Amino acid sequence: MSLLKAFDLVIEEPRSYDELEADFLDVLEESRDDPDKDTVVALLGLYATYSCKYLVDVATTLREPPEVSQSMKFMNSYVAEVVHKAGLHYYDRERSKSVVDLAMQKALDNGGFVSRKAMFDLIEEVEDSYVEFEEHLIPEEYEDASIN
Repeated sequence: MSLLKAFDLVIEEPRSYDELEADFLDVLEESRDDPDKDTVVALLGLYATYSCKYLVDVATTLREPPEVSQSMKFMNSYVAEVVHKAGLHYYDRERSKSVVDLAMQKALDNGGFVSRKAMFDLIEEVEDSYVEFEEHLIPEEYEDASIN
């Protein structure tokens, strides 16, 4: 979280918290039974936009918008569950940050918005942070052995 970055951030065509929450819930409703990477990308993008709006509001008024922080906690929990259900990782092993934190940082660095491509790239980076680690979990002499 960077209040200094948020203080100078000007979000073009800002959306209301209510609009972002409604879109977030729509994505959940449409895909909660079988979420995939597209679902995660959509939720991360909405959460990042919501978070940036929140940070700009806090940075420029020194006050929290009522109930927004609470909504962010629940949104974060939903993202964590959906990421897990989609078979993806929530934490970047190398950077020790969650996908939510990384998405928000990308949005802060990009004027309060993140593209779908940026979110897909972020997910790939997080997944790649586990590849080398998981390869070392299996000793070399067992790599080619079949499990019966």
